[in-house]
Amino acid sequence: MPGFWLGLMLILVFAVELKGLLPAYGSGSLRHLILPAVALAAAPSPRTCASSAPGCSRCSSRTTSAPPAPRGRRSASCLYRHALKNAALPFVTVAGLSLGFMLSGAIIIETVFSWPGLGRLLVQAASARDFPVIQAGVFLFGVIFVLVNLAVDLLYAVVDPQVRLS
Repeated sequence: MPGFWLGLMLILVFAVELKGLLPAYGSGSLRHLILPAVALAAAPSPRTCASSAPGCSRCSSRTTSAPPAPRGRRSASCLYRHALKNAALPFVTVAGLSLGFMLSGAIIIETVFSWPGLGRLLVQAASARDFPVIQAGVFLFGVIFVLVNLAVDLLYAVVDPQVRLS
């Protein structure tokens, strides 16, 4: 579901129906951050959680239920060495891509919740046809997206030593 629709539904439930349990707009306290954070993180979170689940659950259940390894390793070290490292690569990939897509979702979420930020500035600049501000914002989001992907690629070498950086 789109983040802006979820944001509007969260405002309807928590700010209108529940008589102002959480604020619908603005910034200033942690209470103001709850609804935008939920609306922004709801879309990529199932994808991030599912990225490591299929391989990890089968491998870890086999590892923990298996008898001790012949070389004397405990099952926890087997779990860390084999299951966790294999499950970490897809998680890192999907988490990095999700972070990049959350940047684009933040533009709309900031507008829905009247949260002051770069996304709301870009929407106001588009309404006012302020092209230099739009160009700078798109360039900045592009640089951040490239840096996140570079960090994901460098993190591969930390998670899996078989990945070579050279």
